[in-house]
Amino acid sequence: MKRNVCLLGALILFSFTAVSCQKVQARMEIKEGNKAYLNEDYRTALNHYEEARKADPGFKELDRLIGYCNIGLFKPNQEDPQNEKYADSAIREEGLPIEPFPFTDRIGDVFARCDAVLMRAGALSIAEASLFGRPCILIPYPHSADRHQEENAREFCAGGAGVWMPQEEATAERILSAISSWVADPGGRAAAGEAAARFSRPDAAAHIVRYSGDERARVNLQRGLLPFARRHQQLKRITAVRRRRLRQPLEFHGGLPLELHSVSHARQSRDRVEQPADTGG
Repeated sequence: MKRNVCLLGALILFSFTAVSCQKVQARMEIKEGNKAYLNEDYRTALNHYEEARKADPGFKELDRLIGYCNIGLFKPNQEDPQNEKYADSAIREEGLPIEPFPFTDRIGDVFARCDAVLMRAGALSIAEASLFGRPCILIPYPHSADRHQEENAREFCAGGAGVWMPQEEATAERILSAISSWVADPGGRAAAGEAAARFSRPDAAAHIVRYSGDERARVNLQRGLLPFARRHQQLKRITAVRRRRLRQPLEFHGGLPLELHSVSHARQSRDRVEQPADTGG
């Protein structure tokens, strides 16, 4: 009986000692990981944190530390499987309510599913978000020509469609505060969405043609515009007459082109219309 008690005591002591050693090893790995993280060596830090997790799986703080390392390793706008793994791991470890997706040219499908948008303030980006009536948190690109994105953001937000902040002021705390205010106030978020929808101009191309003073363009608009193949043939005939290529037709957002249908009209338009400035948006 005494022998069994002694063996049980030794086993408990051994188990306690083993667990203690594992915890000590985990703390040592975490310490080394912290050093690497402060030096922005996220790969080395991640290796140490993962070893610490193996030694002490119950240390919950490691989820956050591993998530931070994956965020540090993630490279925006770089599409490769490993980079996607970093994003997925960061979201999983941090428990973030985020649905990652790769670059898409069908951004409307994404806007339709979201409640609000955090983005830059390019003209077309704002036009797309407003078309879907989505309130925005805008952070204008600070190096845009003449800082025009700030003007875009100021104009959009003036009507209550969202908030904007310069990049140097866009701290995590301020962005989170803006998002949290809409989460806590669904009515306010809905009102901002309505303001965004009012900002939208889905018929902008039609208005440009209607008020351009171009009778031919108005007639074509009223007729629903000619099929693409017929338009292409007309441009080819004009090119053959003039023995030179015409500049590309003006393209408006929404797919409605303002075309040059005659040589004389092409010459008049060339003399009358200035080349639009690049907005960079």
